Amino acid sequence: MNIQMVKLDITITGDLGSGKSTVAKALCQMLNFKYFSTGGIQRQIGREQGMNTLELNYFAEKNLDIDKYIDDFVIRLNDEEESFAIDSRMAWHFIRNSFKIYLTVNPIVAAKRVMADCHRDSEQVMEDVYEKSLNLLERRAAEDKRFKSIYGVDCGDLNNYDLVVDTTNSSVEDISKLIVRQFTAFSNKAAINKHWVSPTMLYPTKPAEQVVHGIVYSESAVIETVLLGSESFIINGHDNVSAALVNKVPLIPVVILAKDDEEIHPGEPVSKYIKSAFNLNLLSEWETVHGFQFVTYPKVTPNS
Repeated sequence: MNIQMVKLDITITGDLGSGKSTVAKALCQMLNFKYFSTGGIQRQIGREQGMNTLELNYFAEKNLDIDKYIDDFVIRLNDEEESFAIDSRMAWHFIRNSFKIYLTVNPIVAAKRVMADCHRDSEQVMEDVYEKSLNLLERRAAEDKRFKSIYGVDCGDLNNYDLVVDTTNSSVEDISKLIVRQFTAFSNKAAINKHWVSPTMLYPTKPAEQVVHGIVYSESAVIETVLLGSESFIINGHDNVSAALVNKVPLIPVVILAKDDEEIHPGEPVSKYIKSAFNLNLLSEWETVHGFQFVTYPKVTPNS
């Protein structure tokens, strides 16, 4: 009896400036997949309408033909015979059988990337990186609101995805290799770790002198974190994160216990816990011990 394998495509979405199209193209080269992107279609519509991307997002809220045009294109890809990867905000929702990937990125790093990309001719021109980061967050919020209103789904809910990778401080090569490895395991029905991040993006909540240094890094050892906004803090697993830093491991798996106002302990939300457990001295010691500098510092008011 012949068993026909079901084709598994790859859908990629994520934060603006997270490198979705670049990673998607790299995956297509590595896997010999076809490449599609709805971002290019959206930018072309914006040019034709004389609008930048944010203006087009607000225009699309009252002109549903734009989303329908793009969505119909994505839906037709379900009939595509060749395997493909697509960079698209909503493909994870429309493609029936796909490996769903979400890429995250620090907002300031995202703004720097977008401002340096000369090919983004539909972008609103800004010279201040902080202003640009707010502009990107506003665009993302506008898109999420529109899609939630139309389709009843939340693009920003990470529970919708099979794999979540932070691209802030990792190369396209390292990100692509990780995704191919996880995609292969997923295709073979093996369990995979969902959340991956560079160890240089994890903030400590434990003094450096209390960390056991010099151990061998283990990918199977659980590293537990919490999220405050877009920033990740280590709760358990400092020793293993330290080992990853020393050995320059590009991306490591983490388990997210809670975020923002969710409770990390009974009666203690993440926001309150981090303000009591974190201080700037921890960052300075962590950087000194491991010989690196954080890309950005947490936007919290610590008890120093």
